[in-house]
Amino acid sequence: MKNLNVLTIAFLLFLGYTLNAQVSVTTDGSAADASAMLDVKSTTGGVLYPRMTTAERNTIASPANSLMIFNTTTRCLEIYNTFTSSWESVHCQECPISAPVFGTHIASQTQIVWNWNTVSGAEGYKYNTVNNYATATDNGISITWTQTGLTCNTSYVLYVWAYNFCGYSSPTTLVQNTHNCYTFVNYTPGFGTPSLLTNGVYAPEQHVWNDPVYAVQFNNSSCYIAWDLGALTNITRIKVQADCNDIYVIQYSTDLYSWTTLWTLPTTTFGLETRTNPSVNVNARYLKISVSGGDGSYSASEVQINY
Repeated sequence: MKNLNVLTIAFLLFLGYTLNAQVSVTTDGSAADASAMLDVKSTTGGVLYPRMTTAERNTIASPANSLMIFNTTTRCLEIYNTFTSSWESVHCQECPISAPVFGTHIASQTQIVWNWNTVSGAEGYKYNTVNNYATATDNGISITWTQTGLTCNTSYVLYVWAYNFCGYSSPTTLVQNTHNCYTFVNYTPGFGTPSLLTNGVYAPEQHVWNDPVYAVQFNNSSCYIAWDLGALTNITRIKVQADCNDIYVIQYSTDLYSWTTLWTLPTTTFGLETRTNPSVNVNARYLKISVSGGDGSYSASEVQINY
């Protein structure tokens, strides 16, 4: 009879009938607590709230204040607040998500292509230049982002989070330096500017070595000037006009890290003199001229490739 009464009560509740007495749903036949209209007591089961997606929840017409459901989209127990006309999360299930693992970044003088690896269970990724998820930019499912407008020879940091419907990971800190500053200058000039070396204007042969109209002075043998050719370029000829009795070295690189000697200029007799090498064949993105020895007074007036 007790089981029949319980079933009858449940049936009436389901049909929407109003019961004026307290209801006790128990396994031991105990009465409802005096403060409760409905008292459910069990040591082997619990109360299961209606489970539905966010879309299904949103179809509930005029939800009552404190109406409660379990949202399967967000995995949150939610209650409706008529004062704010919104569903509020009471508690959300935790489902930890791993932080992204950094990948191999690609840097140039003024930009960095940041890369990280895919995280299992991630629905997307966010990034920020400061450690603040709240202001981070959503990158969708992409695991790469290009940061532009940077300063050469500078260290940059990027914070990346993975996220899903449960929350977001701890940040992964990515660090990368931009490339060295190339028109790439590392010299203390006594006169001249780097642009003189590529303006197509040669000094008269055997002209005085220190004429600032034509030449650029290198003050010591650790100096260099280099150029970004803009893209991988096949170099087949090279011409350099420089001071006669010093040793100048032309090097090339494809990545700014590894440099290979292309040509060591032979010394000549007097002043600014032109030397040519018409038989090179290399692919390069960057070209550099430096000094490896001489009389301590170094200058060059022109560097041309594929002339």
